[in-house]
Parts: sequence; C-alpha cells; structure tokens
Amino acid sequence: MSQVSPFFDRHYTCPVCSMKFTSLSVRSSRVYVQRKETDFHTIYKDISPLHYSIIVCPACHYAASQTGFNQPLPAKTAGQLSAALALMSAEKLNYGGERDLHTALASFQLAIRSAQLRKAPAAEIAGLILGAAWIAREQDAKDLEKTYLEQALRFYLQAYQQSEHSIANMSEVQAAYLIGELYLRLDQYNEAVNWFNHVISYHNVKSYPAIEKLARDEWAAAREESRKQILADKPVEEEPAKQPLSAEKPTQETAPAPAATGSQSAPKRHMNGQMMLGLFNDQTDWIMQLVNQAYEQNHVLINKEQILRSLLDAVIQILGSNLPESFTNETELTREFITLLQQHNDTNR
Repeated sequence: MSQVSPFFDRHYTCPVCSMKFTSLSVRSSRVYVQRKETDFHTIYKDISPLHYSIIVCPACHYAASQTGFNQPLPAKTAGQLSAALALMSAEKLNYGGERDLHTALASFQLAIRSAQLRKAPAAEIAGLILGAAWIAREQDAKDLEKTYLEQALRFYLQAYQQSEHSIANMSEVQAAYLIGELYLRLDQYNEAVNWFNHVISYHNVKSYPAIEKLARDEWAAAREESRKQILADKPVEEEPAKQPLSAEKPTQETAPAPAATGSQSAPKRHMNGQMMLGLFNDQTDWIMQLVNQAYEQNHVLINKEQILRSLLDAVIQILGSNLPESFTNETELTREFITLLQQHNDTNR
C-alpha cells in the first residue's frame, strides 16, 4: 500500500493577473507540533505549514497568505499592483512545489512587498514580517532575524496605537504581550518589562491564563537581563596598589572615624537568614508597579526583596515598640496596622 503524500494541491486564481495555478498545502493529519516558542513561533516535526502559508502567483509574483490570496481586489488596486510588480524583479523559484527554507523565506519577502504595495493594514504587514523572522531563525540567520524582528515591532506598535480592541487575529492583551516579547528578544529590557507589566495588570488578563503565565515568566527574565546589563555597564573601580609590608611603626596615628550623623548613611546591616514568602496577585502587581516606576523615572533596578525590606523599615521606624496586640488573623492584623499608622499620622499633624 503506497504512503499518502503529506501534501495536496490547492487551486488559486491570481487577483492581480487572473492566472490560474496550483500550490502545495500540508495535510493537517501530517502536522506534528514539537514545541512553541515565546513569540508564538511553532516548531514542527518534519514538515512546517508555515513554509507553505504564503501563496505566490507564478506569473506576476503577487503573494499573500492562504486565507487572503483569493480575496478580490478593487480594479484600481489590481491595476496599480500589476504595474508595480512588472517593474520589480523576483527570484525564479518553484513556489508551487515543495519548499526549502530559502524558498519559504522568499515567499514571505514577496508577500511583504505585495502587502506594502497595496497599503495593507499595519497589523497584516507586521504578521508577515514576523513570519519572515521565524524562518530566518530556522536558517540560523541571526542578523536577518534581528532586522525582521525590529521591523515587525515597528508595525505592531503602529497597529496597537491604531486599534482599540484587537490586532489582526490577536486580542489586545495578546498583542501587548507579543510587543513585550519582541522588545525582550531585541535586548530592550526596560521596554519589555513595561509591556509585560501592562499585560499582567490588564483588567481581563485572567481570561488569558496562558498569556498571563508567559508574561510573568518573561517579565522576570527581562528584569534579570536588565540587572545583568546594569552590572555590566557599571565602571569597574581599580583596586589601589598594595603597599609593601614594613616592620616600622607609622609616624602618625590614624584618626578615628567620625561618628555617624543624620546626613550620613546608617551602619551597614547584615542579613542573618532568608524567608520564603507567598504573596497574593494584587500584592505582586503593586510591587511590580513600583519596580517599573523606579525603571522609568530613575533608571534604577530594585527587586522585590528590597521593596519589602524598605516597607518593613518604614513601619519599624514609625511604630517602634508600639506593636499590634488585638488580632487573631491576617485581616485583623492588617486593620490594626492601619489604625496604628493613622494614629501616628494624627499625632504628628
């Protein structure tokens, strides 16, 4: 029994030059997903439908996605495209047969060109450019991938600013996440943190649990990379030259250090242990807002532990030994803290 081919022919009619032709498509039964990357790129085993997702007319080289190719164009637009495409060269490849990575990338390049010529929406162009970036990644063409990612980000930002609810086939929260992910892949960590935080604090994010988890994970990754970048950019102070040892006594005694004043830094404290804390989502979100504010206004990286220690220091300084007493649970303790802090505020007015 002969094995069924993973491909079948689809029939198309070019909306620009009316050429009738066929192009291979992948049978859904032969599609095997291996994994999905954080920018929505899907890695397939053996055959990738992505490589066959762009249809190219063999006559005039008009190209568009499978879903959009057969859509009729206004006569004026078709005429303008026909004239423009006739003046442009295109690589002589068999776009209707089996495609290698080179042919797949060339098909996306033609689709990007066609979309720009017919003044397609920014979101459509962004999606095509991102697809080209994915194939460049599969080719391990890092510089080309980066170029496409930069262009895709520019068009996605434009589409996001123009749209109120959705971008192409993505919701607003999905698009915001993707923008953050593109910033992260382009090593623009502060921008990535801001966009991921926007996703996490989105009012309807609970309707997208997978996106929320991705955003939280990538937010943490962006923060860590930003911290490494700050440390790497910090100038390294040269160590003072070591003085040779001498058996002679110094001719002058070293003056004692002056006592600390209010304007000087407090004596350095040492940590004597760590505590594992479980926080609620609204508490984590509030802390992340403070982290982002430090980024945006002062270009300073501060972490969750530093924020929590600062809060404890502030409460300790205000309350001192005036501790809550009448509580039996966390909610009552919170109320007692609020009451004590309000009393302190009223006393100092």
